[in-house]
Amino acid sequence: MPTSNKIPEELLRSLEATTVLMSTLLDDIKEHSTSLTLVKAKLESLSSSVETLSHVVREGNGKGSMITRLALVEKCAMDLEKGLDDLKAELRKDMDELKDCIKDKEEEEKSEEEKLREFKREKMLTRLKIIAVAAPGLVALALMLIKMFTGVDTPTP
Repeated sequence: MPTSNKIPEELLRSLEATTVLMSTLLDDIKEHSTSLTLVKAKLESLSSSVETLSHVVREGNGKGSMITRLALVEKCAMDLEKGLDDLKAELRKDMDELKDCIKDKEEEEKSEEEKLREFKREKMLTRLKIIAVAAPGLVALALMLIKMFTGVDTPTP
């Protein structure tokens, strides 16, 4: 009989442990049930908010749908980008033309400076030629005047 008395005690302890576990499980289920109710309420609120937002995005709020407005913004952005690219290309072309004009102007100024130097050189050479041509006559005239005033007679051939 000692063994038969032991079994009910062990069975009693097992039943008590099972009861405690069941009680804990029920408490956990109640807590989870409460948490689940809160999650469900928040999910419903979130679902309503998403539905409202979806309506605004798809159908708009009196100003057209967000999708359409976003597509128009994208189109405007692309047009602006294309316009800026065209403007950039045109500005680059204009800058190249300006550079070419400046180079031409500089070359023209160099050419004019060279022409001016050449003109001054030619003018100086012309003066020297005139002096070279007139110098012997002036020397002869001066000698003749000196002879005339001094009265020196030179034999004439």
